[in-house]
Amino acid sequence: MKRIMGAMIFLMGVGLIAWVGYNLFVEQLPETEGRRPFGPIAMSFAFLYVGFKWMRGESAD
Repeated sequence: MKRIMGAMIFLMGVGLIAWVGYNLFVEQLPETEGRRPFGPIAMSFAFLYVGFKWMRGESAD
């Protein structure tokens, strides 16, 4: 079960990176104008790290 959740968290991180990249390089959505992308980028890397650790069966402590 933990590996499935890890895969879901990992995919959430990938999706968040894609969304931030779209807003930065393709078209900036009106909701994101004037906002800095540092928070979502940091959160996406945290999702990738935790998801990868859970998929490998390790704890992310």
